[in-house]
Amino acid sequence: MKWDLFISHASEDKGTFVKPLVLELIKRNIKVWYDEFSLSPGSSLKESIEKGIRDSDFGVVVLSKKFFEKKWPKKELNAIFTKELIGDSERLIPIWHEIELEEVFTESPLIADIVALNNKHLHIEEIARELAVKVSRQPFRLQDVKKRISLYLNTNKFDRKRLELEIFYRLDLLANFENESYEVPLYEEDEWELFVEEKNRIREKYKFPAGLYEFGEKIFKNEVREMKKSIKKWLHKKNTDEEIQEFAYNLFSWHDVDMYYVLFGYPNDLRSSEIASLLDDIIFAVGRKSKSIEPRPELILN
Repeated sequence: MKWDLFISHASEDKGTFVKPLVLELIKRNIKVWYDEFSLSPGSSLKESIEKGIRDSDFGVVVLSKKFFEKKWPKKELNAIFTKELIGDSERLIPIWHEIELEEVFTESPLIADIVALNNKHLHIEEIARELAVKVSRQPFRLQDVKKRISLYLNTNKFDRKRLELEIFYRLDLLANFENESYEVPLYEEDEWELFVEEKNRIREKYKFPAGLYEFGEKIFKNEVREMKKSIKKWLHKKNTDEEIQEFAYNLFSWHDVDMYYVLFGYPNDLRSSEIASLLDDIIFAVGRKSKSIEPRPELILN
């Protein structure tokens, strides 16, 4: 199996930081090699770790005071660093966990020079988003996004119907995925690997891109029908300014579903701030009876 990320860490950092981070990554469709989930009973620790490092696209090292005190984490760091040198590409992603630059430099000047994520400045959800962007195989360039959304602004009857079918397909897919994921039982603390295996199986079934956020709430058919009615009205430019304001608000409050993915095919966690702002404008421009993007009502989200 191929993994997006191999996570190296000290066991003391598992409960407070690493495991919550791994679960946030799983919510974003990131395949993570993590010892608690990836080591099977009776397997060789050395062989499993070597395979995890070899078969992962990126190596994440959670650097902390305890990390540098342990033999295995440092061996893993050296292996990941060697893999990066051999491949001549940036594959090592450090995360500083309750540690300062001077301490990292004392232990490894080379690692201290690599741009790192720091949980002193970023919440776990923000770190997970940054990692999702880093490992994504589907980077979204601004010019590509502009080209795609021009279809939404300059549509004929045929284009609108095609876009409607695409949007409804993504919405149905996402609703089915959320409902199936919702049925996954909560296992005991020592059986989390079963939970992760089941989640990964469902994600592989629906083949969602990395960065698509899972909320984990059941979505009922009548709710999907109501959202489709709103989307159809939006796509056919039948909203007043007040109605499009309400539509935009409902998009972002509806189950916390990734509506950027539903409407445009761009997962929320992979959008740059520039693309996010553009898509916000487009939501108003497409749905309003007026063809002008500017001015638009201010988007107020509680």
